[in-house]
Amino acid sequence: MTSTSEGVRARPQEQRAPLPDMALLGWAHRLVLGLATVALLVAMGLMIYEGSRRYIADTSYDWIEEVVRFLLIWAFFATLGIAGFRHCHIRTEMILARLPHAMQRITWLFACVVGMAYSAILGGSSIAQLQRYYATRMVSDSTLELPMWPVFLALPVGAALLFLYYIVAWRHAWRGDDPFTPRSTGESNDAEGQPLL
Repeated sequence: MTSTSEGVRARPQEQRAPLPDMALLGWAHRLVLGLATVALLVAMGLMIYEGSRRYIADTSYDWIEEVVRFLLIWAFFATLGIAGFRHCHIRTEMILARLPHAMQRITWLFACVVGMAYSAILGGSSIAQLQRYYATRMVSDSTLELPMWPVFLALPVGAALLFLYYIVAWRHAWRGDDPFTPRSTGESNDAEGQPLL
């Protein structure tokens, strides 16, 4: 009796190749990952600076916490869909791996439909909230008084990218491929993720 990981390693011919639309979306996902990385690095630098000022000079800037929060919101929502394409979403498969392939395919398709519905609800509700912030010209509480609508623009952007991921995953599931589990390359004993993009 072999384990699930051994079974995956024993079938290198089932390795999933990147999608044909990699040429169209490859540069976009690298750009988003680069911007999110810069946002996280700036947020981390600001937090270190703020912590040092509080410890050394016993002073604090109210705008730093706000800018860090806004940068983290954008970095998180911008990479929601890309995390799926790179197989970085959490998944448990203790029962799913033991189901027949036909049942697995049904669960993959169902998961994709639920993911698309969630993304659509998130995007639709966030657009209404975004319009309200823009119409009322709401600003942040700090001395910077930043407009709030660019911050909440991260929600519909993230929802759109997540929706795109579930569409691509649904296409894989419809063809009978597992869109959520990385396959082994056959060159190593470790399972290495083959991205959807």
